[in-house]
Amino acid sequence: MSEALERLASEFIAVVDDVLLDDLGPGLFAGLPARLRERSRSGRVERRMQPVVDTWLTRAVDASTGPWTGLARALLAASAELDWIVSYPHLERSAAVDAFRPNYSFAALMGPAFRGRNPPFHADDLLAGFSIQAPHVTYPAHHHEPPELYGVLSGTIDWQIGETWHTKSPGELAVHRSHESHSMRTTDEPTLTWVCWPRGADSHVYMPSMDPADNTMPPTVY
Repeated sequence: MSEALERLASEFIAVVDDVLLDDLGPGLFAGLPARLRERSRSGRVERRMQPVVDTWLTRAVDASTGPWTGLARALLAASAELDWIVSYPHLERSAAVDAFRPNYSFAALMGPAFRGRNPPFHADDLLAGFSIQAPHVTYPAHHHEPPELYGVLSGTIDWQIGETWHTKSPGELAVHRSHESHSMRTTDEPTLTWVCWPRGADSHVYMPSMDPADNTMPPTVY
């Protein structure tokens, strides 16, 4: 395990520790920092980069401002050791999916096997990692059983939670409660985020936004 990955994990835990000093939905993320600290090293980790990461990660880190710049820089230093994935590779093609899929990537840092891949650190029944989203890209509306905690490291992003849109900037959080629909839309710059699920690392993701127009079919599940 490299020094860069160990530093990244330590920086990540320090950030989560700090933000959870405030009350972010009673009980949603209780005990999360302690569980992150219980991580252990995984076995062999395959490492992949994606074109969206090669194109935008350094620019996003260079533009990072606010309280989490150290975490962004630690991510850049360790990025080549992470397994950056394309999301929803088996989801049926549509205009929304085709516009989103090559322009977004996620890398798990801690958790159990995720989508059949090992993160660098094993942690039971939680998921923690990073995402990069290119400019002018919409992550289609979706929801899932685990609550979710996002922090913006770089970029300004429009965030839809339920029916309401919010603008999020570096240093700000977004919280999704269980099965609360959410969508993210970037503007003129890439957006880099950290993210945690406190449980259910391999839970289904539901995409009701991809139902037919008459909404006669159940949500797409990945």
